[in-house]
Amino acid sequence: DLFGTFGFSKIRPFFSRRIGLSGGSVVPILGGARLSGKLNPNWRIGAMNIESQKDRVHPLIGDNFSVLALQRKVGVASNVSFIAVNRQGINKELMNYKDFNRLVGADYNLTSRDNVWQGKAFYHQTFSGNKSNNDALANATFISYNTPKFTWAWNHEYVGKNYNAEVGYVQRKAYWRLEPSVNYQFFPKRVIYSHGPEVYTSLYSDLKFHPTDWLARASYEVSFLNKAFSSINFYHQDLTLQGPFDPTRSSHTPYQPGSRFLYNYVNVGYTSDYRKLFFFDSYFQIGQYYTGNQMNYGVTLNYRYQPYLILTLQADRYELTKIEDGGDKSKSYNTYITRFSPKAEFSFSKSLYFTTWLQYNTQNKLCNLNMRLQWRFKPMSDIFVVYNRNFSSQGNIFYHPGSGDSWNTYLYPQNNGFNPIDQSLIIKAVWWLNL
Repeated sequence: DLFGTFGFSKIRPFFSRRIGLSGGSVVPILGGARLSGKLNPNWRIGAMNIESQKDRVHPLIGDNFSVLALQRKVGVASNVSFIAVNRQGINKELMNYKDFNRLVGADYNLTSRDNVWQGKAFYHQTFSGNKSNNDALANATFISYNTPKFTWAWNHEYVGKNYNAEVGYVQRKAYWRLEPSVNYQFFPKRVIYSHGPEVYTSLYSDLKFHPTDWLARASYEVSFLNKAFSSINFYHQDLTLQGPFDPTRSSHTPYQPGSRFLYNYVNVGYTSDYRKLFFFDSYFQIGQYYTGNQMNYGVTLNYRYQPYLILTLQADRYELTKIEDGGDKSKSYNTYITRFSPKAEFSFSKSLYFTTWLQYNTQNKLCNLNMRLQWRFKPMSDIFVVYNRNFSSQGNIFYHPGSGDSWNTYLYPQNNGFNPIDQSLIIKAVWWLNL
């Protein structure tokens, strides 16, 4: 968890899923090691080094990934942290040492003694061997004030045009972001525990402070004494596309960069008492969507058979109508998508667990199956066996992972809908050493 605490969810200096992928294709991981833990009550450390191939064809070309994190406790609950990430390209034929990407940064996490004040500030700098390192930085500051009745928060973000966290994740570059919010709660004495309004806005601009995106939300939330929760949210979206985009993710012509859209919609949600053996979560959303309209709704049903079983069934429906074609505004189209996801979690004992999850999407006619067996053979030590399988309900499937290699192409002319497009079996062991 130490590696994952740096940055924000959309500005992450280290993202472990980058390792084992190259150009969107899976590549072999040759080996590696990771160490994390407490040095003493005030210091924590995390270190990892992993080496992978660049692709499956050239075993002498690859990448070495290293990350080092240190965290120092400050005061009662605050801390300051430092991180260094390095990707070094390895070419044993050409010995090219300029193929690298590095990041160094510091984060400060604030929590006051009474938990009224919370915040975070960070500064990250990247260095690349083949790109400009000017304005290759990211920084942000978040602060919030929380009392039972009143809450306000402020966030600013800046990402430079040359910020290049290759082993991390950033949603976009060359922008400023301002994100304020305020909330007030009333506390009646019967039926309702609390209720009140909230106003939130997120404003993006380019580096010259010209606005590019603006999301405004006005909400009213109600929490009941039985732990049920309900909300109504009004949204206004002012959006300028930064790249080509098809809002339905279909085969229609995408809208081009620079296209501007203004639309409004409303969302209503309700969650029942989650303490019950049976509880549910539901939502309904209606309004404008880009050049057309949307009506989305869904429900998640949950049932607990304690202490052995948890059953979950999620169903969502997305209806997009009168969406203009990006290449011909005289044409419009409708898209209807249904997503169906059952899940079961079994606890055979206090040390043996099994989870299985299935998702079906009517847009791409694909099913995704995931099964995981977990055995906790000692405290904080586990063995996982994970099976993943993707298959299509369309019948005939031609699948090319994108590597460009003919040996990595599969044709299923007799596919009955259950032959896998891809599948994997993974065994993972975690052993806690108390040194």
